[in-house]
Amino acid sequence: MDNMPVAVLEGGALGLPVVSTTVGGITHLLKDGETALLTSDGDVEAMVAAIQRLLRDPDLAGRLSTAGRRLAERSSWEQVRPQWEALFASLLIQADGRESGRDDTGPSVRRR
Repeated sequence: MDNMPVAVLEGGALGLPVVSTTVGGITHLLKDGETALLTSDGDVEAMVAAIQRLLRDPDLAGRLSTAGRRLAERSSWEQVRPQWEALFASLLIQADGRESGRDDTGPSVRRR
């Protein structure tokens, strides 16, 4: 239904600081240095450096852990369900309008 990186949210929910690559929708969900440490896909040295940085800087690890937990809470089903329901309701209204000839997307063509 969506492309949410669930493993990232699960890690955050467990309080784990996240280190990830910038693939897929990761950059729409995570902010480098705020909610995770992000590296380029395939850059093994950068990934190793990010993990070592967390191990050397427990304050950073703690901040990322807290931010990840908050992100997971904001992304819970209880939080996002109303957004999905509103989206589906608006799509149903649009579909109903098209079926009854009330489509507001442009001029309608009627046969006589």
